[in-house]
Amino acid sequence: SVIPAGAKGVRVAIVGGRVVTNDSAGIIEGGTVLIEDGRVTAVGKDIAVPAGFKQIDAHGKWVTPGIVSAFSRLGIEEVELEDSANDAGIKESDIAGAADVASAFDPHSIPLIVNRFAGIARAMIAPDGGPSPIAGIGAAADLSGEPTSLNRDCAFLYLEMGDEGVSREGHSRMVLWPFLESALADAKTFPARFMATREGAVLTRTEAQALRSAVRGTMPVLMHVESAPDIRRALDLRTRHPSLHLILIGASEAWLVAKELAAAKVPVIVDPFANLPREFETLGARLDNAMLLKKAGVQVAISQSPGDQDAHQIRLLMQHAGNAVANGMSWADAFAAITSVPADIFCLDGAGRLKPGALADVVVWDGDPLEAESAATAVFIAGDPVPMQSRQTELRDRYLDLKGAVEHPFQYR
Repeated sequence: SVIPAGAKGVRVAIVGGRVVTNDSAGIIEGGTVLIEDGRVTAVGKDIAVPAGFKQIDAHGKWVTPGIVSAFSRLGIEEVELEDSANDAGIKESDIAGAADVASAFDPHSIPLIVNRFAGIARAMIAPDGGPSPIAGIGAAADLSGEPTSLNRDCAFLYLEMGDEGVSREGHSRMVLWPFLESALADAKTFPARFMATREGAVLTRTEAQALRSAVRGTMPVLMHVESAPDIRRALDLRTRHPSLHLILIGASEAWLVAKELAAAKVPVIVDPFANLPREFETLGARLDNAMLLKKAGVQVAISQSPGDQDAHQIRLLMQHAGNAVANGMSWADAFAAITSVPADIFCLDGAGRLKPGALADVVVWDGDPLEAESAATAVFIAGDPVPMQSRQTELRDRYLDLKGAVEHPFQYR
């Protein structure tokens, strides 16, 4: 039967599909997934559907966990080039390092609608920052559109430490990395260092207080670097500050230092489309970066590059994962890289897998989700079905076939 979009607390049985669990059960052909009270209650083959459950026939379709975007600007960037519709970037501020997406996130943003019915269930929201390499505090969010959809308990500090960071601090790495060391020292010694003055060596009191959780290791630090030398500097920083919960993003040349990353157990978020030397820091970019990192034992997630972010286009994440498969990564590893791996990296407990007790973020697809021609036919976020329409689909349907229309739209009269 059809389940109305927006229905709450519906008990659902998705039956007969090719179920990708991302768990020890692997892929279950002709499997059943039961959803109740926002959680997955059962996954397997030949499961009896209890009375009172609404059934979705998934024969010939794929059933997977909801996609988890490891990096986005959803909810803080509506139109990139329009200042009034873009809160991601900061032009001037004395407390830029304390910027917090929680103060700007809009759960009703149009890009969330565009992306959620494409299968994106959750996303990490990162500020772009501006005047400082310390871009601010990001957080996880689900794409339900609910006022409570931002998960501030799953927050992270975002740093720009490659060429973009250089442009923000001193125009030289000789200044950029010492700046970060001083910032960490300010935050680590807060509030003692600030007893006599409002400012530390490089941070204001407000910024130091905001960074305190990151230097103590209770908040992950997401650092954008691209070149192998910068990646090694990041690893050296973590050696000097072992409490840092470091995650790297971008990392076009990470394959050159794959063994070091694996030994340090530092997760890496890469873009499988990044293969052009657009800057000097990406001269070593190659299409099989994700595969080489995974082969070396690095925990790898897949996302668009920070510099290529368009809040409307997170829905292309599945194509990025498909491109990793085309360049040597296994299908299972690539799909995990956009579901369970980012959930694990950012401590999104219960997301990214289909198993009893997991969050009921479930997507039904009409084909292989990593194939560009496949599309989601049903999406559940925390057990609730989401609308499968947007303004774009309504316009498509309106102009799809005007033959026999009783009244044509004005432009067609």
